[in-house]
Amino acid sequence: MTSVGSFEDSLRRAARLVLISYLVAILGTIIFFALMLVVLLAVGVAAIGVSAGGLEEIESPEGLLEGLPIAAIILVAVLLLALYVAFIAAAYLYFRAFSGLRASLPEAPDRVRAELELPVTILYYSALLLLAGVVLLVVLVGALLLVIASLGTLVGNLLLGLALRRLDSGLETAGTLLVAAAALQLASFLPYLGVLALVGLTLELAAYYLIYSWRGSLQAE
Repeated sequence: MTSVGSFEDSLRRAARLVLISYLVAILGTIIFFALMLVVLLAVGVAAIGVSAGGLEEIESPEGLLEGLPIAAIILVAVLLLALYVAFIAAAYLYFRAFSGLRASLPEAPDRVRAELELPVTILYYSALLLLAGVVLLVVLVGALLLVIASLGTLVGNLLLGLALRRLDSGLETAGTLLVAAAALQLASFLPYLGVLALVGLTLELAAYYLIYSWRGSLQAE
């Protein structure tokens, strides 16, 4: 027999994993900018060093690479590995969030399962594609999987937000924020509206935090 509140705990646990996933992804973004800075500095130093030996050597990629300090090459390699690991970890946590929530759906009351089954399933498969896309990013198919996963996540969050609004008054605000976040992220694909993606991400994080901090019940009425 299912214990009371077990599905609610799964919902909160999924929201917590999503939040941690985004924090790891933000860390990965910081590593990415650090990597770009190191590369620019290393190439600049190498170019200055090569130019001292003759301007014509700069035109040769081999000559420029030979001028790179060995420490810079090692640092770039370490940052690349850290970047790859960070985004794989973020994608894995996101996948765990929705695989766990999907596995707990049979524990939910019928009305809850009917509302959440479609959005949770979409988010589960989108998270799976996201994980596969990050792992395979070294080949072109990874980028395609990431695009599909991003669109699936938008649709899944939109449907999840609508479902949460209908399920419980305590989740209405979180649901509204998820819907607004999905709408803004979709609008960010339009020309000159890319900044809306950041606003949408902020609302999405706020929505999942509200779900995590929610202490209500979705038991059958």
